[in-house]
Amino acid sequence: MTPVPRRGPPVAWVLTGAVFGTVLVVFAIGLGFLARSTILAYRAQLVEKTATIGQVVADYCASDLAFGDRKEATLSLSLLGRNEEIDSALLFDERGFLFAFYVRDGLEFEVPSRLPRLVREPETRVIPEAVEVSTPVRRDGVHYGTMVLRASTVPREARSASYATSVGTGSAALAVAALLFAVVIQRVIAAPFTRLADAATRIRATGDYAVRMP
Repeated sequence: MTPVPRRGPPVAWVLTGAVFGTVLVVFAIGLGFLARSTILAYRAQLVEKTATIGQVVADYCASDLAFGDRKEATLSLSLLGRNEEIDSALLFDERGFLFAFYVRDGLEFEVPSRLPRLVREPETRVIPEAVEVSTPVRRDGVHYGTMVLRASTVPREARSASYATSVGTGSAALAVAALLFAVVIQRVIAAPFTRLADAATRIRATGDYAVRMP
C-alpha cells in the first residue's frame, strides 16, 4: 500500500497569511513614518512659535530694561502665563544679571541669578520635555539684555498621544479590513489551487487517475 504523503499547511492558509502579512508590513512602515513625521513637525512648530514669542516679548521689554523698570518687566512676563506651553521667561540685563522673571505656578524650576554667558544672536536648544529660546533684547542697535523663554513639549505630547490613540484605533480597523481582504482573495484565487492540490494528493495516495477536481 502506497503511504499517504504528509500534507503541509493548506494552500489557502499559506496564501491568506502571505497577503495579510504583506498588508500589515506595508501598513506598519507607513504608520511608523507618519508617527515620526508628526513628532518632527510638532517640534518644529513649537520651536518656531517659541522663537516668535521670544522676539515679540524681547522687543516689548526693551524699554523696561532701558529704564530699569523691574515691576513693569515682571508684569509683562506674567502675561505669558496665558500660553499653556510657556513654562518660564527670564529677562537678563546687558551684563547677564537676572532682571525679571516668570515661572508657571507649581513648576519646580531653579531661577538662575546670571546667564552662563552673554547671548548676542538668537539661540535655540531642545532639552528633555522643553524647548529653550534665547533672544537678544535690542532697540535702535543698542543691546539691553537677553530674553530666555522655555516652552514645554508636554501639552503637544499629550495631543500627540491623543492623535496616536486615534491612529491606533484606525489601524486596528484597517487590520481587520486587511484580514477580510485576505480571506476574500483566498476564496477567489486560492480555492481552485486548493482543489487542484487536493486532487493531486488523492491521486498520489490511491493511484486512481480517474479522480476529477470538484
